[in-house]
Amino acid sequence: MIAESYNFFIIKSIILFILILSLFFQLTNCTQEKKEYATIVDYIGKTDRRDGPFVFSNDTLWIFFEENFNQDTVDLTFGQNKDKLVLTTNLNVGLSMIQKFASFGRINEFKISLNGRQEQLVKIKNRRMNKWAINFMNDTLYISVLNKNPFYD
Repeated sequence: MIAESYNFFIIKSIILFILILSLFFQLTNCTQEKKEYATIVDYIGKTDRRDGPFVFSNDTLWIFFEENFNQDTVDLTFGQNKDKLVLTTNLNVGLSMIQKFASFGRINEFKISLNGRQEQLVKIKNRRMNKWAINFMNDTLYISVLNKNPFYD
């Protein structure tokens, strides 16, 4: 009788262990559902930013990935060129990454996609639109042209 109850306890423990283990793998291997996000593109660039002390070349396209990125994947497309970036914002500086493209004269638009979602087309309407800030806040991707040189403390 004791041997039977001991065997039953072992079998029950093994089944419970397998169930817990399978639940653990289910939770850790399950991909998180991608959240939808809104995109706002600001072509005016009227911001309350101060003008930074550094001069940025007008022949180069500058993209500043700034606030609230946390291991986010960004796909940037310029014509046939596609860059995949993994971004995390440095909270001390408020900046994640700076991308620069020296062949700005041939770039009329770029596309951006965050975490595998639908691409957003951004038109470059004139050559003065060579500095862009990209932020991600409250499930909204903000893409803004910068009229001033950015400055990060």
